[in-house]
Amino acid sequence: MEEREGRHETYMATQAHSALTRTWFYETHVDSQWPSHSESSPRQGALEAYRLVLYIVVALNRALRLRKSSEFQRVRQQGRSITSRLLILAWVPNEVGRLRIGFVVSKRISKLAVKRNRVKRLLSEAIRRHLSELPAGWDIVLSARNYITAADLPALEVEIVNLLHRARLLGPETEQTNV
Repeated sequence: MEEREGRHETYMATQAHSALTRTWFYETHVDSQWPSHSESSPRQGALEAYRLVLYIVVALNRALRLRKSSEFQRVRQQGRSITSRLLILAWVPNEVGRLRIGFVVSKRISKLAVKRNRVKRLLSEAIRRHLSELPAGWDIVLSARNYITAADLPALEVEIVNLLHRARLLGPETEQTNV
């Protein structure tokens, strides 16, 4: 309470708000056909993809990637290659003494960069699980073929493991890869 020039003034709220008031709409204004719980937004799918990208970047950091076009050309021209229905695997020994991996997804696969980048993320995740098994001192390039857009992560992982075994970059197959 304040006292000013002989008057007593008190602040009083004109409406009482309960602590339970949380919404702007009362039940009479809500459409009964809408779900009462919140559904995941389209942005949430993008956030999950972003988390996947962050995880892959940690696994395949800059030191493990081929980046220059001259490095890709060297692997294609001087290296060996084998093919499967979804991928072409090319490899060559390198002089840096550590494993480096590159991915090629041409515009022939999809004209949309979003789809090409998704394929690269899937390839990166499929090979990430086997990085510790691969020997150091190799440059590896995985090139996508036309049927790759229909493949999912488990199919890509099986395909990559089979190619790596055929190239003798992975040891003998001891267990069946079913993901």
